[in-house]
Amino acid sequence: MRIVFAGTSEFAVPSLVGLLGAGYDIVAVYTKPDRPSGRGQKITPNPIKKCASEHRLPVFQPQNLRNEESLLKRLDPELIVVTSYGVILPNEVLYLPASGCVNIHASLLPRWRGAAPIHRAIEAGDSHTGVTLMQMNDGLDTGDILFQTSVPINNNETTGTLYLRLSKIGAELLITRLPEITSRSAKITKQKEPNATYAAKISHSERWLNWKSPAIELVRKIRAFNPRPLAKAILGDQVILVHEASYSPSDEDALAGTITKIGKGLIRVQTGYGCLDLNYVQLPGGRSLSTIEFLNGFRMTPGERFQMQNHA
Repeated sequence: MRIVFAGTSEFAVPSLVGLLGAGYDIVAVYTKPDRPSGRGQKITPNPIKKCASEHRLPVFQPQNLRNEESLLKRLDPELIVVTSYGVILPNEVLYLPASGCVNIHASLLPRWRGAAPIHRAIEAGDSHTGVTLMQMNDGLDTGDILFQTSVPINNNETTGTLYLRLSKIGAELLITRLPEITSRSAKITKQKEPNATYAAKISHSERWLNWKSPAIELVRKIRAFNPRPLAKAILGDQVILVHEASYSPSDEDALAGTITKIGKGLIRVQTGYGCLDLNYVQLPGGRSLSTIEFLNGFRMTPGERFQMQNHA
């Protein structure tokens, strides 16, 4: 079977490796153009380009696919597999292969269509999420559902850990179910539009912790934004990035955002309901530190208050 693979991030790597391991003929890999990264802003190949190059696969990196129809016709793929690509497929590409285009999406569609399904599932407090194999159409994650796998979201799960789990589950689901997809024996399920929710990309302003929110909601936000883009707060003139925190039912007689207790390994902050215990934090440009390590080099005192306003 001739397959064109389209992906960019680390999430897509297990699927590409899985297809190669299962013996499928990957005739081309499409991925986003290289871009600067890291402190030195060096041009760096993305994870899929690295993987494809290691396996000596032909790689194409156009800004978009509007002018790729003629090349794709020459490649003559039976199927295009798309996962975590980040480029819109025009109609002339969507309907070119005999088996169409299949997308591996990290949610149980129609819940959490869009760019940040893992972040939003954790932030919302969902008990379960999963992976959907979807027959792509010209909408945003609106295509027919081919197969789904549901998994629980663990209490301490971050976007980072769930991302890794779902990338592997997505690859396994793809390889297991691909024969049914290409033979067109897969049962197709239409998405129920009234159940659809949208997982918008994380905005800069969302990263700031709103101390008037309940502590349990802030814990979910911190987990959702770990490892990227990281939730943050500001104390005095110092920005503090928060990697991990836990909920405390303790409710002090203090304004939201006030540090109520400082101790060995303890920074407790009053919220709109309950308290938030900061466990791992970081100063911009530094590394993640346990609260014990952080307090060795950064002075905090009970009664100080984190700023309340959002920052653009």
